[in-house]
Amino acid sequence: MEEEGVGELVVKAIRMLAKLSLQEQVMGAVVKHESNLLKRHLKMKNGHKKSGVRLVKVDMSNGILITKEEIDQLKQVLEEKEAELVQKQLRVEAKKLC
Repeated sequence: MEEEGVGELVVKAIRMLAKLSLQEQVMGAVVKHESNLLKRHLKMKNGHKKSGVRLVKVDMSNGILITKEEIDQLKQVLEEKEAELVQKQLRVEAKKLC
C-alpha cells in the first residue's frame, strides 16, 4: 500500500464507490419492480374479491321457487296444449283434402 501513490488510492476509492452506487441502483430497480408486481397482484385480488361480493349480493326477489308438483302441473298443461295443436293441424289437413 505504501508503494501505491495517493492518486492510485483515490482512483481505487472512486471505482469502489462507483461499483457500490451501481449495485445500489440495481437493487433499487429490483425492489421497485417487485413492489410494482405485488401492487398489481393485490389489485387483481382486490378486484376478484369485489366481483365475488357482487355475486353473493344477487337480488333474490326476482327468483321464483317452484315445487316438483307445480313443475308436473306445468308439464301437463304443455302436453295438453301440444295435443290441441296437433288436433288443430289434423283438422286443417283434413279440410284441405276434402
